[in-house]
Amino acid sequence: MNTKRLTVWAFAALLLAGIWYATASPSPETKAEPFYWHVMGEQVHMSLRIKQEKAGRESVRLDVWLPTAAGAPQQPAVAYFRPGETPAAARFVPLALASSGPDPYGFEGFDKFTYTAPAGAYLGDGGAWRIKVTFADASGQVHEYEKLVEAP
Repeated sequence: MNTKRLTVWAFAALLLAGIWYATASPSPETKAEPFYWHVMGEQVHMSLRIKQEKAGRESVRLDVWLPTAAGAPQQPAVAYFRPGETPAAARFVPLALASSGPDPYGFEGFDKFTYTAPAGAYLGDGGAWRIKVTFADASGQVHEYEKLVEAP
């Protein structure tokens, strides 16, 4: 009789543990979908990726494609500010050139320049942000792209 009672208690304990495990709250650290923005032009292509990392930090990557032998983009910048703010109040992502040259998987006749930034709390507050990407080509023509995004 003791063995039977012990078996019932063991089964009940396993059942309760299974129910608790199945209904436990998920980890509060859920990652948002990465932000991806691509603009394709006749003479310039641009892609910006912002990916949420751990602890409210994001990694940022800017890819710029310019015609082969046109040289690297001049003064690439990624700025972000709230919709009600003026662009003068913008904060900037600290970009550094990570790689450059022909892109075997990209656009024929273009060289790709990749800029990255260390993980940081760029859009950590969430809500609406205006993102502005700016750079100049070797001839001095300035290319500006602006987009309103909603950060989680």
